[in-house]
Amino acid sequence: GRTSGCSRPVPRGPSCGSRPATCSWSIFEGSNGHVEIRPSTMEGRSLRFGIPICYEDVMPYIARTFARGDDGTKGVDLLLNISNDGWFGRGIQQEQHLAICTFRAVENRVGIARAVNTGNSALIKPTGEIAARPDDPADKWPGAMGYAVGHVFTDSRVSFYTHYGDWFAWGCACLLFLLIVDYWVIRMLSRARAQA
Repeated sequence: GRTSGCSRPVPRGPSCGSRPATCSWSIFEGSNGHVEIRPSTMEGRSLRFGIPICYEDVMPYIARTFARGDDGTKGVDLLLNISNDGWFGRGIQQEQHLAICTFRAVENRVGIARAVNTGNSALIKPTGEIAARPDDPADKWPGAMGYAVGHVFTDSRVSFYTHYGDWFAWGCACLLFLLIVDYWVIRMLSRARAQA
């Protein structure tokens, strides 16, 4: 086994005793050095999990690191996000945290099982659709208490984002910068011609 904890502890975030969220546990080490759990399905198929802890699901590069295999194939079949949203209190932050988590599913085409002790747990499809969510009729706060039983779907395709990362976003930012520079150069040349 291998001991693993948060990649990036969140300041003033959830804690384990007096320490930031860097609690550890022993899990199997995968071939690419990431933490993996390999339970067997009913068909005997092995599934690979990546485990972003708490706010790591907000950082796209962490989910991408799990999802990207060394040889260009998919690194994990599912992500299991374990989080403590209790430090938000009861506000819109729990729903926002869940919404951000769905982006990781879409970006990497991976299903996500999200277990949150005080917030919104959910099973998320690789398309970003919420497949199951606990509801408690006695509590009007969505997903505050209860459990959900459902299927977490897998997708063997490797997404553009998983394969290439932020190159598309950086390319768009560079293109925007060039368009702005081009606009100002043309504007300055037009003024120079008008004054001449």
